[in-house]
Amino acid sequence: PACCFHQVDVTDGTALKAWVFGPVEMPGHQLAKERPKDYKRGTVVALHGCGGLYARAGANKGRFNARHQAMADLLVEQGYNVVFPDSLTPRREISLCAKPIGSRDITQRERRADALGTLAWVAQQPWADSGRVAVLGWSHGGSAVLSATDGSNKIVKNQTFTFKTAIAFYPGCAESRKNDYRPNTPLTLFLGADDDWTPPIPCAELARQLQAEKLPVEMNVYEGAVHDFDNP
Repeated sequence: PACCFHQVDVTDGTALKAWVFGPVEMPGHQLAKERPKDYKRGTVVALHGCGGLYARAGANKGRFNARHQAMADLLVEQGYNVVFPDSLTPRREISLCAKPIGSRDITQRERRADALGTLAWVAQQPWADSGRVAVLGWSHGGSAVLSATDGSNKIVKNQTFTFKTAIAFYPGCAESRKNDYRPNTPLTLFLGADDDWTPPIPCAELARQLQAEKLPVEMNVYEGAVHDFDNP
């Protein structure tokens, strides 16, 4: 897939890095002439976990890690654009995973700002259909999916654009339960039954509560699966 680098200014004033992957038909590539000038695709905004986007060891050190590259390849093969905002390195962080939650400078407030700012940026791009932008995230980024789609939050309510759908892999759901989370778009959860990093029970309870209220939430729990179960 084609990849290019962009700067995205988000709602808290941070200038993010955002990596954009897309089929070769994207404007500026050779096969673009085979599509109408106004041809637009659905786009997925993908939110990394506490460890960031990049591999920290091995042959791919400094490049996308295996999980993010695999997801980019999969979604582009399916015909989507994929945008990965980097929430860490513009804020001079490499990883949050070893830091106690209460001492982290990058919280769900910043992650929500990054997701919503990226959505607003994507919606203005000539290659994107502003009505077909999904958000997907893993772990800390999965929690950010919830933060960015919480219809009970004033910041989310006031956005011009809304995600078409939301997908969260093994998020932490305790904060969303505390904040009376109400999805403003269909939400799908992918949880590992044996996950001891972000245990599935709070998310399962949240999903059942929302489903009882007839809200659009789908829950998938995989027996024997642990945290990071989709990492190739």
